Amino acid sequence: MNILDDDFDEKLIRACRSSAYQPSFSQLLAVPAQHQTLSQSTLSQLTSVNNINSNNNHNSNEQLDDLLKDVDQSAIDDFLMKRIELSKPIFDYLKSILKAYQQHQQIILQQQNQDNEDNDDDQPSNSSSSLKFTRANIICNFLQVIIESNHSNHINEKDLIQCIDLILSECDSLEVRELQDIISLITKHVETNTKSPIYLLLAKCMMLRGQLKSNDSSNNEEHMEYQTNTITSIVSSNWPKQTFITIIESLNDLPLSKKHLEDIINKIKDDLPSIGYPDLPSVSHQLLLLSSQGLKGMILKVICDHFVQEETTKNPGNEQLMMIESTVILQISFAIKQDMDIGKEFEVSEDSVRKYCSSCSLYMRIVTRTTSRQAGESSQRSQAALSSSSSLAPVNKHSFELLRDVFNKFAKEMISTEFSEYREISSKSETSKTCAGLLMGVIESLIEYAVTKVSLTNTNDKFVTILKLFAVYTHAKSEVNSDANQTKSGKGGKKGGGSKKRKIDEDEDEFDPDEEMKDVGASKPKSKSGASKGSSANSKELLKSTLSSECIKELFNFMKSIDTSQMKLQEHDKYDSFSHFIYQSCLEYLTKMFVESKQYLDTHIESANPSENIVKQNLNFCRAVLPHLNHGLNKGGWEEPKLNSKIIPTHTLILSCLDLIFKFIKDFGTEKNLGTCLTNDPLPKPKQIEDAIKSEIKRLEDVCQDTAIAHAFWGDADIIIAILSKLYPYLPERDIPQHHQFIQSLYQIEMKVTSPTFAATVVRTLLELSNIDNDTMNIVNDIANHLIHSEADQEEDIDVDDDDNLEPRILNRKTHIQVEAEFFKHINSEIDKSRDLIVQLKKDWTPNLTENAEIKLNRMRNRIYDSLCLSCQAMDKLARDVTPYQFSPQSSDKLLKTLKKLFTILTTLKDGLSRSEKARIYREAKFLPLLAFTLEKYEATVIRYEKKLNIKERLGQHFKKAEIRDFKIDKEQLRRLEENAEDEEEKQKPKKKKSAPKPKATVVKKKTQTKKKPTAPKGRLTSKRGGSRGGATRRRGRNDEDEEGEDEDQYNNDDDEDDDNNNYDD
Repeated sequence: MNILDDDFDEKLIRACRSSAYQPSFSQLLAVPAQHQTLSQSTLSQLTSVNNINSNNNHNSNEQLDDLLKDVDQSAIDDFLMKRIELSKPIFDYLKSILKAYQQHQQIILQQQNQDNEDNDDDQPSNSSSSLKFTRANIICNFLQVIIESNHSNHINEKDLIQCIDLILSECDSLEVRELQDIISLITKHVETNTKSPIYLLLAKCMMLRGQLKSNDSSNNEEHMEYQTNTITSIVSSNWPKQTFITIIESLNDLPLSKKHLEDIINKIKDDLPSIGYPDLPSVSHQLLLLSSQGLKGMILKVICDHFVQEETTKNPGNEQLMMIESTVILQISFAIKQDMDIGKEFEVSEDSVRKYCSSCSLYMRIVTRTTSRQAGESSQRSQAALSSSSSLAPVNKHSFELLRDVFNKFAKEMISTEFSEYREISSKSETSKTCAGLLMGVIESLIEYAVTKVSLTNTNDKFVTILKLFAVYTHAKSEVNSDANQTKSGKGGKKGGGSKKRKIDEDEDEFDPDEEMKDVGASKPKSKSGASKGSSANSKELLKSTLSSECIKELFNFMKSIDTSQMKLQEHDKYDSFSHFIYQSCLEYLTKMFVESKQYLDTHIESANPSENIVKQNLNFCRAVLPHLNHGLNKGGWEEPKLNSKIIPTHTLILSCLDLIFKFIKDFGTEKNLGTCLTNDPLPKPKQIEDAIKSEIKRLEDVCQDTAIAHAFWGDADIIIAILSKLYPYLPERDIPQHHQFIQSLYQIEMKVTSPTFAATVVRTLLELSNIDNDTMNIVNDIANHLIHSEADQEEDIDVDDDDNLEPRILNRKTHIQVEAEFFKHINSEIDKSRDLIVQLKKDWTPNLTENAEIKLNRMRNRIYDSLCLSCQAMDKLARDVTPYQFSPQSSDKLLKTLKKLFTILTTLKDGLSRSEKARIYREAKFLPLLAFTLEKYEATVIRYEKKLNIKERLGQHFKKAEIRDFKIDKEQLRRLEENAEDEEEKQKPKKKKSAPKPKATVVKKKTQTKKKPTAPKGRLTSKRGGSRGGATRRRGRNDEDEEGEDEDQYNNDDDEDDDNNNYDD
């Protein structure tokens, strides 16, 4: 049949696309009467086909079947070729063709079913099979036309991808022979095919063929042989540049044997010189993806050898090649993170890499460190990583020399550049912030280069150069901080309104002692001091410092050599600002030092080379910077931080650095390391170590007493006390009492202490030293006295946040919650130690003990008795003198839990107890959680009804008063209050005319109250109910009485449960 002309085809395509498909396939192939003369039979067939929907009879179906059988395949191909030549869409045409055959196949199947029912014949029709064969032919011929077309440039890429997606969905219904036709077509035209999307069919067809052949083992072997021949044919062909990357990707989707993988890698290696620079990153990426099937070392060798060859044969200063290399290095870095085996193969070449990159650590050392970290996380190291490399060629020295020279040239040019002040590059805040952050990183790198590499004989010239760079850094940093402040203020504006209400509703629970109880032995002064909190918050907002440890040490030495006596006032300000930057960088490095050291110890075995041990390197860094920090602390000049300022004072930075250094030595070092840092002697004697520790402690105590506390720098005093708590354990026992007196003098200081963290740190240090000189009971007495006398302040409604009304002692309204938390944490620690000693005691005891062993066990018993006796005395004092309601909610909970733990540990020490006494202790220990639950329920009920009944007066404070806590009800006063309330209700009754049922509800409510009144026990919740009657509950308006009546049942139910608990208490 003839194909249709240009003017008519678009209308037909749009018609097929617009509505549910109708059997108009003949219209796609038949020529209209106005364009070409047709035979009378053809026109009659066309007319009958176009009226199928209207007639829908058996004869029309037969005519359509005959017409489709008469269609010549060449007509379809010619029509497709014509559309390609005219650059017209081909997706809609292919979709229409396939859809027409699909619908006509359904018509034929319906006809066959009907014929089978009429004739009782189950034999299938030949038309269906021939039609199915025709659909597969359409797909193969379509692909062949696309591949062999001379006008392939006219095909739209997006249109072709849509066609391939359609064919992929059609492949599921094809047979093995038809799938082989598609695979053979792709394999045959590898050298001529320039359309990459066609290769998407290769893996899908091969997978479907394997599934159809998987039923039989012989067929499975035949499929493997067929797949091998296909891959061999593709590898032996010449790959066009247009489809080079796509062929590698399609082969990676197939399961490859080692031989096939090696052939593919060799094929890529031979063709790499012909690949242009822009395509090299994509080829390298596909090679790294191909490494998932094996031969990772060979793939890395191919990549390295190619770039080494390019560097030696091409111009060494080729900037485009350098950019390509940096991209490939980045790809290798990501591949190492995702695939551990690639990292192990790369680690094999680590020695050869380090040999040439010791002077320039900008690129390859990053990859090397990433590799070591990733490889160390593996549970078992590969044996190949421990042996010498045979798959990787030695890295050419020329590449690293070139890299170093390029970076040094860049740094010299940048240092000599006159930077202007930072200005916004874009009006968008995010873009400006990003540019400022990038500029900060560049300036930090240039400062490091200027300090370590630039050789200027005059120190002042180098200082001027560094200050110019630092001026630009300051402007960029201020831009980042201002943008962060605007963002934070914009987000926080919606949340500020409810802060006052939350403060009223929450019952002094700003401090969470639960977190403190989790880690008994840990001391984190940085997280407790106010200044250190600012440091921690700012470290999250500012960019991470790029200064290395060597640069920080050189900066300290460089600043020490500058003579500040002849500086002008403006130069002094610049010097102080730059010194602050150095201390800030040192603090950030020390913070990251902990993470690096912990990761190293977790992921590395002990290295034979000391220079590779990160912990030892960090200890050497601490030893190098400690004298400079002490020198900066001795300068003085402490300044009080400005209100709401995020800039941490310099002296606070110095103290925070000292705290981190001593904490690092305590966690990762030894006493010898501490002596080495303090004496600056690599091999100090024991006497030198002891004298150096004493001298350091004496100096810090003087600074704390004369400077920090004298000027009420409580945050800095907190850091100093935390440092001293880390140094005291190194002292001999004979020297502890004098330092204990110093801490005791701080505890007894007569000043208004406004820092809860400082008070908690002092109490914790004093309790740690109380093992030698016991002060635990003194602290218990102070806590009890404070809680008993604090009720008078609550009755007078003294503002807790008013610093002018604070008591001149360390334990006051602002600090008592933290002090109580530290005390309970210490008692829990002593109980835990006693439990461990009891377990050890039972483990070591045997019937036949030696004399020395018996002496050791007796000492252990005495330690247990002393510790538990002290804990019992302290807890008995608090339990007898102070009621749980006098504590804060958190402290009362800690009190009950500590009592339970103490009861539990006492049951394990049961030598002299009878069975009844043991049972009583067990019973009382089990009762403590019920008591704690009852108290929590009472408090929650009070707060809930306080909010629900809209009472202006705070019931929580009202019921904590002494006279209310006694639970004595003045019946006469209660009767007068009820009578007054009833009189007010009677006066308000005439005002409400239309609400007849509500007085009835009020009568029921009064009856319930009258019924409950004489039978209520004298418990806490009864007092609460009586207080509610006489208080604000009766003063509410009439509009709330319905809600009040509904809530009364629940109110009484809660009271009944609590009354039962009260009776159980009695």
